[in-house]
Amino acid sequence: MMVIEEAQLTRRAGTLLSVMQSAAGPMEIRETQGCPEITMRGKKRFHGAATPSIYVNGMHATNTCVLSDFLAVDVSRVEIYPSGVTSRPGYVNSADGLILVFLVGSGETAGR
Repeated sequence: MMVIEEAQLTRRAGTLLSVMQSAAGPMEIRETQGCPEITMRGKKRFHGAATPSIYVNGMHATNTCVLSDFLAVDVSRVEIYPSGVTSRPGYVNSADGLILVFLVGSGETAGR
C-alpha cells in the first residue's frame, strides 16, 4: 500500500493524476485521447491496460478520468493498493488494483 498525504498533495500544483504520476512508484500512467490508462505492478491484459478500481469518498468511479478532474489541493489523502486488497469496509477488492481518494472537507477520517 502507498499513501499520498495532504502535505504532499498541497506542495504540488496540478491535477491529482499529475501528482500521482510523480509520487506513485508502483503504477504506470499513460495519457490517451480518452481517460488515462493506469496499470499497477506491470499487469497487462490481453486487450489493454488492467485498470484499477477507483473510489472517491467511498463512491465508485466509472473511469480513470476522475483522477484528472480533481486538483491535488482538493484532495486530503490517496491510498493506492497495487494488490487490489484493502481491509476497509465498503470497498470491493480488485485484482487490477485499488485507488481510494479522499477529498478535503469530506468528513472522511481515512480510517486510520
